[in-house]
Amino acid sequence: MLVNNAGVGVQGSIVDATFADWDWGLDVNLGGAVNGLCTFLPRMIAQGQGGHVVNTSSLSGITPAPRSSSIYATAKAGLVAMSETIRSELADHDIGVSVLIAGPYKTNIREAGRNRQARYRGDSGFGAQEAALEAPRGHPDWADPLDAGERVVKAIREDPALRRHPRGVPGLGEQRFEDILAAYPPVDPELLRRTGRRRPPRPGVYVQDDD
Repeated sequence: MLVNNAGVGVQGSIVDATFADWDWGLDVNLGGAVNGLCTFLPRMIAQGQGGHVVNTSSLSGITPAPRSSSIYATAKAGLVAMSETIRSELADHDIGVSVLIAGPYKTNIREAGRNRQARYRGDSGFGAQEAALEAPRGHPDWADPLDAGERVVKAIREDPALRRHPRGVPGLGEQRFEDILAAYPPVDPELLRRTGRRRPPRPGVYVQDDD
C-alpha cells in the first residue's frame, strides 16, 4: 500500500501570494505525492503482487469554496486528476487507486507554517495568515482522523471506492458540475456508432468523508 498523505495548510489571498508561497504549496501538497509515486511505484510493479495507491486530496480540490486558498485548492485538484488518470494505467499491474476527498479533520495541518523550510520563506506574503492559522481553533463537527482511516481501508478492500456527496458549501458542488456538463457538446449516438467510440468508464476512485 502507498498512502500519499503529504499536506500543508497554505492559507492566504492570491493577491499576497509570491513564488515562495506557490512553490511551497505545490511542492508539498502535489509534489509530495509525485515523490511517493516515483519512489514506490517501480518497486510495487517489480514485485508483481499488485497493491493500492491512496492520494489524500480535499474538498477544496473538487469544490473550492469562495475565498478558499487558491494554492491549496490547485494542488488538491491536481491530486484528483492524477488519481483518475493513473487508475486506468495501473490497473494493468493489478494496482488500484483511490483519492481521499478529505473534509475538516482534527489534525495538526494548521501548524504547517512553522515547518516551512528556509528556501520557501523568502518573500512569502503569508506570514501573518500562517501565524493566525496556528491559533487554537476547532469545531465539534470536525471528524476524528480514525474515521478517515476506516474509509480508506474500506476503499482499498472494495476498489472501486465509495461515491458519496461531500460536505461543503451547500449547492456549490452541484453548480460546478452542472457548469462542466454544460461546457461539453451533446452526445451524438449516431456519431458514436459510426466511429466505434464508447463512453469512457467512470473513474470510481473517490472516498468521501460524509454519509
